[in-house]
Amino acid sequence: MQSDAKRLQALQLLVLLLPIEHSILLKRLLNLLQCVIDEPDNRMTADNLAILFVPHIIVPRKVCSFSRL
Repeated sequence: MQSDAKRLQALQLLVLLLPIEHSILLKRLLNLLQCVIDEPDNRMTADNLAILFVPHIIVPRKVCSFSRL
């Protein structure tokens, strides 16, 4: 199994490969989630926020049958 340092390095390299617009959006989203975590009245952990947001952010693209016409 990979070490945490290798995983972090791999993620950093993947972010560098993103188009600039996607990179900016990802940075803003991560900043927003950090603000939520830092909010004193917030009871959600980073893990809980990940469970909530990841399925909506990382979804496979669906090919619509109409696009083939």
